[in-house]
Amino acid sequence: MDSERLRDELIATAEQKLEKLHELINLSKEQQSILKDGMHEKLAENVRKHDSVLLNLDKLARREKAITNLLAQEKARYDDKRLSAIRHETAEVAQRLQSLVAANTELLRNSIVYTRFSLELLSKLITEQRAANEGEWNGALLLDKKV
Repeated sequence: MDSERLRDELIATAEQKLEKLHELINLSKEQQSILKDGMHEKLAENVRKHDSVLLNLDKLARREKAITNLLAQEKARYDDKRLSAIRHETAEVAQRLQSLVAANTELLRNSIVYTRFSLELLSKLITEQRAANEGEWNGALLLDKKV
């Protein structure tokens, strides 16, 4: 394979990686909305889409590494402005993605804390209610106490 063709393939792969990173940004923003708006039933689908994009991104990274190795074996120079610009933009998009992932992680932690608190509260109320009602459980009373 000639150096020019390899360079073109490297640029195409870098562009595809950048596109996948933009997809991840959009999915992360969607995930943030899902978490903020409490639409947790949509979270699983978002995560499935996320996983699919991550798998494609991994394949592209491996392909880019293989092409880079081939170019290195041929001792070809492949530094060009287009590739440099793509790599620069990729680094910027990756930083934005990192901050979105950090924010989403915090939202997930908060959701877990709230869920744990709610379950502990319900457990405590059920125990107290059973003790007060000699082992019988009344869901309406429990709901009144929680509210």
